[in-house]
Amino acid sequence: MTDLVALAATLASERYTHTSLADGTGVILDIEGMHVLTLNQTGEFLIAAVLAGAADDADLVTRMVAEFEVEAPQAQADVAAFVAELHTHLT
Repeated sequence: MTDLVALAATLASERYTHTSLADGTGVILDIEGMHVLTLNQTGEFLIAAVLAGAADDADLVTRMVAEFEVEAPQAQADVAAFVAELHTHLT
């Protein structure tokens, strides 16, 4: 199981709820731990991609480069940091 598949499964569990907000941001609520993780527009975009079945970090990088004005090396660093941060908060 890839990290993104595991993250998507975690987000789909009964412990977490994800809400997209009208301004393009979002929140993830840890129902058991009563913690809230806020997402900026980029984070919300990446969570949506994970939940839509992004295959791996490279897929997220490709999607990010296509959506935002960012070069691939910066997108790779941002995706790696974001996925690591999610693992910290969701596991």
